[in-house]
Amino acid sequence: MDGISVGGNVEGQNVVIGGTQEVHGDLTITVGALPAAGEGVRATLQDQVARLVAELDGLPDEHADEVAEAKVAVRDAIDEAEREEPDPDRLRQRGNLLKRSVEGLAALAPSLSTIAVEIASTLGEIG
Repeated sequence: MDGISVGGNVEGQNVVIGGTQEVHGDLTITVGALPAAGEGVRATLQDQVARLVAELDGLPDEHADEVAEAKVAVRDAIDEAEREEPDPDRLRQRGNLLKRSVEGLAALAPSLSTIAVEIASTLGEIG
């Protein structure tokens, strides 16, 4: 493939070039222990994630690829948050990726953008 340029640090990121990323089966997202945050932050994040997933699961099947992309973005963010010492820059990047991943779906469910912003904000409290 010609004309591909990847800039910045993509370590730990999902990069798909010239193909698709598939998520098979249900993607269950739970928030485990957050060593760098208190139980209140964990509970808040779990509630936000549950609300986002419920909204995503209610979307029509023809948006399955976009829904899967948003769920992967959430999972990636949670994975970073659950690290012993989460990287603040990675948390911010993951939050921004999540917000971008729901942009195209916001016309179908406007609350997705609001919840994604809430999750990104909560991730910022961890880092």
